[in-house]
Amino acid sequence: MKPTLNEQGYITSSTGGAIDAPEAATNLTVFRYRRVDGAWADAFPGETDENFMMSYNTLNESWSLAERKALSIEPIKMEAARRIEALAWKIERATEVDAVDGTNTLAGVYAERAAIRAASNAHEDALSAVTTLAEMNEFNPAGF
Repeated sequence: MKPTLNEQGYITSSTGGAIDAPEAATNLTVFRYRRVDGAWADAFPGETDENFMMSYNTLNESWSLAERKALSIEPIKMEAARRIEALAWKIERATEVDAVDGTNTLAGVYAERAAIRAASNAHEDALSAVTTLAEMNEFNPAGF
């Protein structure tokens, strides 16, 4: 058996890797091992073979949550950019109106842009506050 490892050295699959699994590992217990400094270590010392999978699953959830949160930042930024770009016609029109009428409508459009940026930043803060996969499933990156 040649397990696949993640960046933290934990086994994510019992096959597909380039390193032989520990001799004591079976298909059911291989996930309790971790590769540290070129050697195998018990990643869940003190836990029985029957119970270590709960801890492993908790780790997997935390990795999944971190990955999904990282992948959600770009869509938030893209939505903010889309909304700001959609205001281009308002900037052009406000500039013309201000030039003709001597008004200051452009300031209002710039305030809209600032509000979009503030909402985007607040949404990134809300993303940072997400702590479970269930919350992440409910989080809409474009929903600000």
